[in-house]
Amino acid sequence: MKSIINVIFLLFTLSFYGQNDTISDVKTTNISEVFIESNYTIYRGIKNRIFINVPNPETLTASSQGLFIEDNKYFISPGVGNEQDLFLSFKSDEGKIINENHILKIKNIPIALGLINGYNCSKCLVEMKKSELKDAIVSLKFDDVSKDFNFKVNGFSILFSNQKIKWLDIKGDRINEEAFEKINKLEVGSKF
Repeated sequence: MKSIINVIFLLFTLSFYGQNDTISDVKTTNISEVFIESNYTIYRGIKNRIFINVPNPETLTASSQGLFIEDNKYFISPGVGNEQDLFLSFKSDEGKIINENHILKIKNIPIALGLINGYNCSKCLVEMKKSELKDAIVSLKFDDVSKDFNFKVNGFSILFSNQKIKWLDIKGDRINEEAFEKINKLEVGSKF
């Protein structure tokens, strides 16, 4: 009979880094094109990369709440509401001044689900063999599939029930040797 340990996720410390490698375009009938990640959606709480493509502009001005330039790249950190305007003003190669308004959807970052070695489920216990927990990786999965969030787990805590030391804080995203030794001493069927 294989020994099983039940795992319950309790606390995560996260570092938020938006991923900048997938692109979708905002539908527009305007001359310029604005590309953003995640199906025309920007997310509250993170900096979202914005790509602005204007054919041969003599000048270009972009403005929006929370819009900033970093390393010659446009980013936007949205505020309140469900939509946000992105205003563009540019002079075309023909000398004509063109003003455009692009409407961006704003969403909150979805609820994260803690995973251990890629396993978890909602409102249940994850059963694992002790051997599977050695160097196990703690990660996150999000309910919203329209964006592949690139968040990194910087640390987590393990709560042991019926132990002298109830909490064990771990830096990084793996169960370390100290934590595994403590887990390995638990009886079959233990929960932590």
